Amino acid sequence: MSFFNRLIQKIVVAGIVTVFVLSAGIAHAQNDISKPIDSLIKSHKLSDAKIGIEIAAINNPGIVYQKNQNLPLVPASNNKIITTAAALDMLGKDYCHTTTLFGKGKIDAATKTFNGDIYVKGNGDPNISGRLYNNNSVKVFEDWAGALKSKGVTAINGNLVLDDTAFDYEFTNPSWQGEIMTEWYTAPVSALSLNDNCIDINISPDAKAGNPVRISTSPETNYVTVKNNCTTSTDKNAKFGIARNDQGNVITLSGQYYVKSGAATQFCTIYDPSMYFGYVLWETLAKNGISINGKLLRGKSNFKKTDPGVTSFAELRAPLTATIAITNKKSQNFYAEQLLKTLGHEIKGAGSFNNGIAVVNAFLKKVGMADNTVSVKDGSGLSKQNLQTADSITRVLWYMYHSPNAKEFTSSLAQSGEDNTGLEKRLADKPGRIYAKTGRINGSCCLSGYALGKSGEVYIFSILVNQFKSSESNVKDFHDDVCRLLTER
Repeated sequence: MSFFNRLIQKIVVAGIVTVFVLSAGIAHAQNDISKPIDSLIKSHKLSDAKIGIEIAAINNPGIVYQKNQNLPLVPASNNKIITTAAALDMLGKDYCHTTTLFGKGKIDAATKTFNGDIYVKGNGDPNISGRLYNNNSVKVFEDWAGALKSKGVTAINGNLVLDDTAFDYEFTNPSWQGEIMTEWYTAPVSALSLNDNCIDINISPDAKAGNPVRISTSPETNYVTVKNNCTTSTDKNAKFGIARNDQGNVITLSGQYYVKSGAATQFCTIYDPSMYFGYVLWETLAKNGISINGKLLRGKSNFKKTDPGVTSFAELRAPLTATIAITNKKSQNFYAEQLLKTLGHEIKGAGSFNNGIAVVNAFLKKVGMADNTVSVKDGSGLSKQNLQTADSITRVLWYMYHSPNAKEFTSSLAQSGEDNTGLEKRLADKPGRIYAKTGRINGSCCLSGYALGKSGEVYIFSILVNQFKSSESNVKDFHDDVCRLLTER
């Protein structure tokens, strides 16, 4: 029977029962695995590392193995387990991010002009990019141009107004101090977002050494200015870099690029992402034959779609289940931070990092964690100030396994042997037997999830390793060896 069939056929128990089972400290079961795991810690030379491990069995409920399970450790991207679980539990699996295009005014059929303002209202959808649209980052905007034309509109006599008020304007997490803020994994957060709030800079060498490299951007836009100070070089060890001015969108490409290198794409974050969204939308509408006689503005739409004079042109709905799958399988920091502020907006009434964190903490309390035993600073796990325990993560995994959202949550995790995920090159000898979330930042390497034993038992595990002196690949091998032990049981 497949892992998912076991999920579907299992009896769903109430959350309060789930919390009690773990809190009660059921007698340690099948503890014959303790010696093999302890031996693996020694053989991988991790005795001096800070390690927290907890493993629990589902079908024959009980704790299988514990080591420093209550030790707070930096979880890296295992934090995404907490964020995505909280999102599913608090928002529900049927939740969708919704982005709407509508106008307040009137269509003049004779001149094909909309007399009034056009609004775009969003609540944090991270999916408006080329990821779901054959690498066409402006496909949604092109579709919107078509929607306007289908209503007989080729000109707008008014403003393009961006309602991004679902989120506040603290674009990046304050606990990310010291990170390189131009890197894609530090992308800013906004209620209206485009292309992961990054611009793709495509680079290729010129045919002649000494000449500037050739560049283009995706999307093509005048919202950013790219200064090309990078030259083509015959040096095989040539290096180049990208920088962006603080609170601005002047991007400088510098250094050298080897003449025989192939094309490359660098992703650079942008400043003020909602305005980026609106600027590129304006440009795309113009390219598709729709002119705007007005300004690009921010503003709140204080009216309903059913109010007189309101025309709905398009509505984009992005299912939460698809969003959390990208968050976990691709370990997409931007998606996790968008989810964090979405929780703040939907549950607390205002999309801020602090409100999102408050919702996540409430969820952790719901699964049985006492106050002040862990520390949540962001949604993605990039912050080194995050602290989780193997026990806290195991509790979340246990709770989600027994929740109505079990299938949706489990299927969002990377599978052993699955292409284009964090486990694609790991545990290939155990395809489909491990569903887990990887996690790594400097000094932290973690793996948590579910393992299906050959006996049919399902194991929940969390393996957090910090401050290790060996290579990161050695720690990953340790994770994988523990997982193999579980699949053989």
